[in-house]
This record gives sequence, structure tokens and C-alpha cells, in this order.
Amino acid sequence: MLKPSLVLAFLAATGSIFAAQPCDRPFEAAFRNGSNLHLDLRAGDIEIEGSDDAKVHVTCTVDESDEATNIKVGFKDNGKSGRLEIT
Repeated sequence: MLKPSLVLAFLAATGSIFAAQPCDRPFEAAFRNGSNLHLDLRAGDIEIEGSDDAKVHVTCTVDESDEATNIKVGFKDNGKSGRLEIT
């Protein structure tokens, strides 16, 4: 059974971005301070932490390391808000 542990740190910057990658390496994207961040997350142990930088950071820990490539982290910034997807 796959149980991802995720540590999310988010605040904000500028720009419109779309990025997605497997969860086997850290994910980072610029995001504006004070903006709304919508989260679409898969089941698992999730930790959310704030930070002082203007970025979204995602790191994943899974029970079986080869399963990390099956977990996808995606981020889209539409200029007014952002959406973080972990599927």
C-alpha cells in the first residue's frame, strides 16, 4: 500500500506557470505571496507548512521508492490563484 508523506510549503511570487513532474525528486515553483492556493491531493499523510519564500515546495516520501515515479505533482498559476495537484 502506497502512503505518501508530503511536506508542502507555500507562499507566493509572480508569473503564470504550469509544471508537472514525478514525485521522485523535490518540486518547486514560484508563487505570489498572499494568493489563494487550491489543493487537489491524493490520499496519504499530508503535512502543510508555511515558509518565508515566494514558492511552492513539495517533497514526497513513499514506502516503496519505485512508486514515487507513479505519483505526479502538478502546479498551475493563473495569475490570481494557483492550483497544486498531487495524483
